[in-house]
Amino acid sequence: MITILALLFLPLVATAFAFTAWKRSAHTSQRVTLVAGIAHLLASLHCLVTRQNPFPGDWWLAVDPLAAFFLTILAHTFVLVVLYSRGFLRRMEGPEYDRSKRLFYPALNFYLLANTLALVVQQFGLVFLFVGVLFFGLSARGVADSTALVVPRMAEAAPQLNPLWLKAGFIFALVGLSAKIGLAPMHPGDIDATSNAPAPVAALMAGSLRSTAVLALLRFYQVVSPTEVRPFAQKLLVFAGLFLLAIAAVYVWRNRNYKRLLAYSSVEHLGIIALGVGIGGVALLGALLHLLFNSFGKAALFFMAGNMHRSYGSREVNSITDLMRRLPLSGFVWVLAFFYIVGTPPFGIFFSELFVLQGMIRTANWLPFTLFLALLMVIFIGMSRVVLRMLHTPSAVPPPRVANTERLNLSHALGLYAIAASVPLAVFQPAALFDSLRAILATFGVKL
Repeated sequence: MITILALLFLPLVATAFAFTAWKRSAHTSQRVTLVAGIAHLLASLHCLVTRQNPFPGDWWLAVDPLAAFFLTILAHTFVLVVLYSRGFLRRMEGPEYDRSKRLFYPALNFYLLANTLALVVQQFGLVFLFVGVLFFGLSARGVADSTALVVPRMAEAAPQLNPLWLKAGFIFALVGLSAKIGLAPMHPGDIDATSNAPAPVAALMAGSLRSTAVLALLRFYQVVSPTEVRPFAQKLLVFAGLFLLAIAAVYVWRNRNYKRLLAYSSVEHLGIIALGVGIGGVALLGALLHLLFNSFGKAALFFMAGNMHRSYGSREVNSITDLMRRLPLSGFVWVLAFFYIVGTPPFGIFFSELFVLQGMIRTANWLPFTLFLALLMVIFIGMSRVVLRMLHTPSAVPPPRVANTERLNLSHALGLYAIAASVPLAVFQPAALFDSLRAILATFGVKL
């Protein structure tokens, strides 16, 4: 019961409180939001480690190992954003920001509640209202009515489902979720939203919102995995992953906006995740770890992007010059986060990408293997060109509103933590995490 309260009731109470408390104290709203986030994180970790479902068995809400893993990503990113947001809102001065600041914490808490519900619901029809759901329902014709659209029951009855309707349903589910996840060719709207959003909102979108949509896709994949449709779904996912990497490889070279660069970096990493799921086996383990480690890196990058935008007053790459001299601390964290996100050892993304490569080698997927390495190299060179230019290009005229001195603040500490936290998780592979990941893999028929 305590776990259910922490996952659902506290975010709801925090939302209501933040609506009423802002006029009295913005600091109080932030503290209540932080308490709700930490309680949610502890409850999510408890579900992940113990692999126990806190909800009654006859509910349409449940926390299986897969949901617990995604809840942990959501809550961890949420807590980082809440901690960063206090300083971010303090810098928003002027009456034009009053309404936005008043709505920020209520919206943040409601975001936590809404995503939690999306992650724990076990009924397709309650969340995913598009044609793919209809086709999945049609595939269950002839099976018990209680099976239709309930994920665990459909997975159990999967061999009895109609493969033709399963194929059609998975295609429409993939297309329907593409806009939410950021899969090409539905990615432009997602790119625009992420690149124009304030730093904390962009960190949430890149670190946790897309993860929620990925879980929705994995629920569909969970149903088709025990059936003859699985190879078909895997081919679609491998193609989607390579296509995303190709899109990212093109646009990181053409991009002149550093926040859009980060958005296209998210497209790249979603491609790696889709590729890992499609390859299967140990590559699926790599895809799950990549989801976790990408959320760390994107938080650090968008926090530093927020610092740069505040100081330089621009999102254009050409406007960011002499970063290491003008904002040495933000520049240092920025370059560390860059090496993190491109998969440099010993950071976590390096290891998750190794698992994906290992999966391709084991299954002899040599064409995806070759294209994967080639596209990663192109993306690395393209991003390096932009980041190094921002760090060391001299500026003849100081950009507007740039401070020549910078003090260590919470945003730098949060960025360094997010970068460093993946190292022990990837190197030492703690049993509490990896046993849960093995339990997740088992639901997809994978044993390591």
